[in-house]
Amino acid sequence: GFINAPFNFMYSNLGNQYTQPTFNQTSIHPNYKWVSTHFGTIACNYSPYTVSGHLFRGAAIDLTPGKFFFSTFYGQFQKAINPENLINNNNIIPTYKRMGGGCKIGINDAKVGQWALVLFSAKDQINSLQSYAIQEPIEAKQNWTSSLQMQKTLIKKLSVNAEISYSMLTENLKANGENTALPSLLKFKTTNSSTSIRQAIKTGVAYAIGKGNINVAYQRVDPFYKTLGAYYFNNDLENITLGFSAPFAKQKIIITANAGLQHDNLSKTKLSTLSRFAGNGNISFRPNKKFNLNLSYSNFLSYTNLRPFTDYQNQINPYLAWDTLNFRQISQNISANIFYILHSDTCFISTLSHTLTYQVAADQQHEKTINSNAFYNANISYAYNRVKSGQTIVVSLNAGQTSINNAQLVNICPLISISKPFFQKKLRPGLSLSYTNAYYQKTNSGGVMNMRGMANYTAHKVHNFSFSFLILNRRDSPTTSLYTHTLRSNETTVSLAYSVNMEFFDIKKKLKPNTTIN
Repeated sequence: GFINAPFNFMYSNLGNQYTQPTFNQTSIHPNYKWVSTHFGTIACNYSPYTVSGHLFRGAAIDLTPGKFFFSTFYGQFQKAINPENLINNNNIIPTYKRMGGGCKIGINDAKVGQWALVLFSAKDQINSLQSYAIQEPIEAKQNWTSSLQMQKTLIKKLSVNAEISYSMLTENLKANGENTALPSLLKFKTTNSSTSIRQAIKTGVAYAIGKGNINVAYQRVDPFYKTLGAYYFNNDLENITLGFSAPFAKQKIIITANAGLQHDNLSKTKLSTLSRFAGNGNISFRPNKKFNLNLSYSNFLSYTNLRPFTDYQNQINPYLAWDTLNFRQISQNISANIFYILHSDTCFISTLSHTLTYQVAADQQHEKTINSNAFYNANISYAYNRVKSGQTIVVSLNAGQTSINNAQLVNICPLISISKPFFQKKLRPGLSLSYTNAYYQKTNSGGVMNMRGMANYTAHKVHNFSFSFLILNRRDSPTTSLYTHTLRSNETTVSLAYSVNMEFFDIKKKLKPNTTIN
């Protein structure tokens, strides 16, 4: 309770051939009061536009003594992979060793709000590779990133939040020349013609109305915005969203709605511009403790206006550019969830739930539908649970229909599962059985029988044994396949696992009564 030091270890042997780096990860996270440390293969999340979930081998520390907080880290973001090791494998790209570090400092106070400054830097080590005998040159990169975040309540009902980030990325440290567009203060020895600065902005305003709120958000990410502190970025986009949420009828009804408009091609250099309208709404109705109804709807519209290549090749005749492709994608999603408690007391609890989902997607060009498909799915389930023994029985029926360009595929799947703990809930076995019948154009196309079993046993609160098996039987009908006879296949999978939770020492047991730690 005073000192926590969790330890994680994972090992995977992918074989003798070098197909990709093996995932051998070890990490330890000891913490004491307001000091948290991290060592090994870890990841930090400072903001979506700077450092976000990228694994590295190194160390990090988080300090939260009060209203001020400070975090910093340093480590290896990328290991060096020499071209000699990839002679028989063209799927892996040689890379330099990449080292990086960053920090986040800020304040979280009720009066001044929450403010934070994020700084991050990463650089490839050019001397980390022993050879350059490859067909294409390897580009060594360097990145400087900064971000300013804020969240503050201006008045009792009005709050604002914002984040502005800048990323200065050098794509190739060996490139010649310089980027004349860079400000003179940002021209270092490592900046050159491949260096560029990109910006990302995200801000929002929320106003509370009773127990509900209205919010407006704006986001803009420059084309090609990225940092070396994250794996993937959504860039070249600008969107604005409007949201509303409020309870009604003494909080028995809660309505939430959001709508937004997004588009790309901010620099006007692409041949096509994609605009998307997204809207969704949700209604939750709970008149009492036994009944709960949830309805949701979303509508996504995408518009693509494609400028033909003649805009750039044939500009003599202005009428050639009139044949612009107008393309629109429509997608609608409707779902309903109903949950009802049939019986509830100290002996047993029985519930009934129902889920209905409808999805439709279509492509339109010049007001003509090209492709369309619809998906329906319904599920009804009954659950029975014995309170004292912990025995659970679930019976459900799932049915789905998919229509793709007037072709229909129907699946019907009944399922039953049962589980019951034994030996003071140390042993937890479970068994489930299901059978899926498929119909293509109203003709039976086969079925799948699925039997799953599992059992978990815990000994002395630290040793955990788990066992599971899967028996799968598949039948394919000749009416929907290239074969003239019915195909059958069987598959059996068995798994056994053991884990241990070791406690090396307990400081509370070593302390005398009325002893405190400073």
